[in-house]
Amino acid sequence: MPDVIVNEKDVEWIRTPALPGIAVKMLALDKETKAHAMLVRWDPGVVFPPHSHACLEQQYGLEGECKYEGKVYGPGTHFIFPAGYEHGPFKTGDKGRVSLHIFSGLSGLEEKMPEVKEYLKSIGVL
Repeated sequence: MPDVIVNEKDVEWIRTPALPGIAVKMLALDKETKAHAMLVRWDPGVVFPPHSHACLEQQYGLEGECKYEGKVYGPGTHFIFPAGYEHGPFKTGDKGRVSLHIFSGLSGLEEKMPEVKEYLKSIGVL
């Protein structure tokens, strides 16, 4: 069972200058496996560059849309990216995007967002 379970309304958005236009909310996290779920809010026109993760990522669109590999995807779209699979870039439309991301381990985002790393340290994950 995850060590952290929250209502998203009780969690503040975390932003960082390293990833302009991106904000995250940690929703659930297993301290042992590092599996976690988070909401990601993308401002309008954000381009998230190609990248990969050391773990599996699932991404489910809740609001707005993004362009990926030449096609526009809206709410209800579910992406699954295996560990090590390079994916992106993603570009949001003029309304931005909110998506749920579920990772089977540490995503690497904590290395790009010092604020997320500090949060993970504060709850004893790192």
